[in-house]
Amino acid sequence: MRNRFETHLSYFQYFSETELPVFISLDLEKFPTEILAFLEDFGFVKLTEDQWDEKKTLFSTAPYARLLQIHEAGPIASRQIESALESDRFGPESIVRNAGYKVYRYKGEGLLVYSSASKIWELGVGSQFGEDQGPVAHKIILGRYLSWALSPLAHVCFWGVPVKEGMVVMDARKSKGELIVLDYKGRRILSKDGARQIKGLFKIFKLDKRLRNKDKLLSQAELMSFLLSNTAYLDDGGIPAPIRQVIQGLVRIVDGRLYPEENFEPRVILDS
Repeated sequence: MRNRFETHLSYFQYFSETELPVFISLDLEKFPTEILAFLEDFGFVKLTEDQWDEKKTLFSTAPYARLLQIHEAGPIASRQIESALESDRFGPESIVRNAGYKVYRYKGEGLLVYSSASKIWELGVGSQFGEDQGPVAHKIILGRYLSWALSPLAHVCFWGVPVKEGMVVMDARKSKGELIVLDYKGRRILSKDGARQIKGLFKIFKLDKRLRNKDKLLSQAELMSFLLSNTAYLDDGGIPAPIRQVIQGLVRIVDGRLYPEENFEPRVILDS
């Protein structure tokens, strides 16, 4: 893995106003011009050179700081990205463990090398990464990165959309790759709509095709099971204990509801 900061790169921080030590770097000249809007829409704020110089201290001192270096995949990585694997029959995503690190692959799109022992991770992608605001696959790749990088900080990532009463949790495809990050300790959610404090009775909605006309209360056990099955965290070892603990605490302070799927329109506020 690369272990130096390169001057020709642009640096981005996830929700820079929160001081979360989660960053991305890339050479903007190597990617479509739309990638800037793509990253900003995802919550990554481009840093000036002076700002990045200041953030280096945060990166160096924060124990769980992460920097994802995005670059165009070389010939070897490109072959890995495109190659056929036995795991492809289960879907386009896979994780392979190696000595001291893991390799995440989204077939045809990217290869991400990461390790809990390293602050600097690498993502090899095609030169069209982020083009036209990025297809769902590109958003899923960034969502996986955030889910791994933020989990030690008691932040849990879900696919879904924020609504007036709380948030709707769904799978990645139905949310079109939209991500919600729930900061349990800070009692807030982070999404493409910005940062918002959790106030009053916060509701988490699960869409149901069979339900008609009105919503229905979920038990804590039902909500717990639903959330554990629908985080953006992907790992062959299952959901780690820190995320389970956050979700256990979360279900005690929120209201879980079933909501008729036929009545829901993405990015339209739900009526209670």
